Amino acid sequence: QQQQQQQPQDQDEQFCVPGCKIAGGDMVGCDNDDCRNGAWFHYECVNLKAAPSSKEWYCPACRPSFAKKR
Repeated sequence: QQQQQQQPQDQDEQFCVPGCKIAGGDMVGCDNDDCRNGAWFHYECVNLKAAPSSKEWYCPACRPSFAKKR
């Protein structure tokens, strides 16, 4: 899954952090296929100012699990 700068196509897909009130804007996808916290996140909601420069990006909740595998 690559970083994206658009909202998810499937509006029924869970996205962003709980309580998010942002209705649009740039988003990034978590590369964990089993992400339970939302597959897509607004940059602002995960403290990003621009698209991540790394090839893979994991949301804050998934990051600890994948950091151990590296």
